[in-house]
Amino acid sequence: MFRVIGWIVGILILYAIISQPTQAAATTNNLASGLASAGQQVVVFVQSVVGSTTSYTQVHGQPSYVGVETGDGSYP
Repeated sequence: MFRVIGWIVGILILYAIISQPTQAAATTNNLASGLASAGQQVVVFVQSVVGSTTSYTQVHGQPSYVGVETGDGSYP
């Protein structure tokens, strides 16, 4: 049963790509961009929880600060 449904879905996707290739390409591009954005947000989240491997001193040459920047350049 699932095999038949898989074939039907595959045929419908192939038909959509053949009949409207520009729209199919735009949809694929949007989907890939969304997945890339979600992946970047996961990386940012994990880095904020675990801490970055690059210290503040290595990047800026100033004393390192522990914590998360508040947005105005200060650390709590």
